[in-house]
Amino acid sequence: MADEGRINDSYTYATTFSCSIIIAILSPVAVAGNSLILAAIWRKTFQRTIFHILLSVLALTDLCTGLIAQPFTAAISLLFLVSDCNKPPIYKTIDANGDASATYFVASTAFITTLTRVERWFHMSRRSVVDSRRRCFILAVLPLIPTRFVVFRSLETIKGNPAFELNISIIAAALLCFLTTSVSYFHVLLSSVAINNKCKPMHHLGILVNQL
Repeated sequence: MADEGRINDSYTYATTFSCSIIIAILSPVAVAGNSLILAAIWRKTFQRTIFHILLSVLALTDLCTGLIAQPFTAAISLLFLVSDCNKPPIYKTIDANGDASATYFVASTAFITTLTRVERWFHMSRRSVVDSRRRCFILAVLPLIPTRFVVFRSLETIKGNPAFELNISIIAAALLCFLTTSVSYFHVLLSSVAINNKCKPMHHLGILVNQL
């Protein structure tokens, strides 16, 4: 039993340490990559449609994930390997901030990705329900959506007990994003098929004209 405990402890230590190093290495990569994406999107000659705005917000969220959430997560994982008596007093603060930031940015990424799928659906359908006012409203409300998850996650971290509300919220949000994405992809597929069918007669007509 003692040998099994040592093997499990060594396996946990190696896994946690390796994951921490990988997260720490990928952090500057995420910051640099998403900074280049933002620079490409917001240069003067680039279009600023609702799709590009959502894409830039998604890149900004990923940049903040690499700049804030990943360093916190790596630090928490490394401090987890330290015994409880040697952990600094600031450990709980780092743990709470890391969990909160990671939860916020992951939830934001999921919601923004879902919105981009819906935007592609409307774009393929030749419909647009987003004017300048609605665009500003979406950008103002979007950062507030993940705060519910952050509150529940912070309470769970502070109390040390799993939050039932957090699990229900995650399941409901994941199901909503999945269904919305599936419906959007289905309508994009239908729009692509309809456009393809419209282009076929024109293609055949062009071949006949060239033959004549």
